[in-house]
This record gives sequence, structure tokens and C-alpha cells, in this order.
Amino acid sequence: MNEENVSKDVNGAQSEEQSPYCWKDGQVMPLTAEEKAEHMRREADWQAQAPARKAQEVRAERNKLLRMSDLTLLHAVKNSADLAAVKAYRQALRDVP
Repeated sequence: MNEENVSKDVNGAQSEEQSPYCWKDGQVMPLTAEEKAEHMRREADWQAQAPARKAQEVRAERNKLLRMSDLTLLHAVKNSADLAAVKAYRQALRDVP
């Protein structure tokens, strides 16, 4: 096996890297060098955007939790003993980047 073409499969076993394939004219065909370069560029872009996608997921979950705590805040206003804890919880959620 050529060391530069060695990769690991999903189970961690080493395997010879193969060129990506595509469906053309009813047949599975290997990608051309240009197509492979474009595929690699898009894959690199996708990987580079992973942190932004994860941050978006975290913000969506945070926003959901804030919405869910709105009713709790209304009840806490009536019971001032719980108000400080609810405010602290909501502030902690807001502090999530």
C-alpha cells in the first residue's frame, strides 16, 4: 500500500484510498481530476464550516430553553423566592456564545 493513499475506514482499519465515483450516463464512473478537485474543495469547505454549524445548533437549543423558561419566569415573579434562581438560569443561558 502506498503510504500517501492510506486512509482509515469508519472502523479505523487502514484501506487503500479510492477515487470518488459518480453516476454518469447510467454507469458508475470515477471522477475526473477536475471533478475530484472540486469534490475535495467542497468537502474542505464543509469541514471548515463545522464549528459554525455546531454553534448554530447550540444557539438553537439555548433559544428553545429560554422560550421554555418564559413561563417559569412568570411563575417566579409571583414567588420572589424562586425569582433569583430563575434569573440566574436564564442569564447562564444567555451567556452561552
